[in-house]
Amino acid sequence: MKKLSELLREKRLEHGYTLDHVEKAIKIKKEFLKAIEEDRYADLPSDSYASGFVKNYGIYLGLPEQKVLALFRRDYKARKSEYMPTFRKKTYTKTKGFFFSLRGGIFIAAVVIIVIYLGFQVSSIFIGPELTVSHPTNEQKFEKNVIEVSGKTDPYALLEINGEATYVGLDGSFKKSVYIFQGKQQIKIVAKNRFGKETVEQITVQVK
Repeated sequence: MKKLSELLREKRLEHGYTLDHVEKAIKIKKEFLKAIEEDRYADLPSDSYASGFVKNYGIYLGLPEQKVLALFRRDYKARKSEYMPTFRKKTYTKTKGFFFSLRGGIFIAAVVIIVIYLGFQVSSIFIGPELTVSHPTNEQKFEKNVIEVSGKTDPYALLEINGEATYVGLDGSFKKSVYIFQGKQQIKIVAKNRFGKETVEQITVQVK
């Protein structure tokens, strides 16, 4: 099976896009795009950035998000295992005042971070992603049929506006122009997380 890096590069070339073109389109630095296409995930800022970059790159090239993320997890896991060091076991003895030492402070901080992370993951199973629509406002009136819908949500959420897939930036922002018929109409914005939980906003607008 092809690596994700190879698939993304081939798809980009099929579209006739240069890395400069893609950089401007999805606001990801050219050097990061090149690292992805060369399977150099270690050169990206962090694990979460790597995941977000490949997801948005794949969506822009027309690849299914689930396939992109599945290939990324496979390739990234294999890549990391190549550099996994082997440590010799050490025997530690308890020291007085452990929780007041530097090591104790680091341990407590790590536990707190893990608990917060797990709490966030568990909440995602039951609660949809955050969704804020900044424009338009409810009951707003317009003279033209084309209305720009914008706001913010989770960067990893799948977003639809009136049933159409909408691109979400790395900072969670989104913007899309939609055509609205005359009269009082509704704009439906749906954000869905990886567990299928949805957050829905319905904005009523009126086109004269």
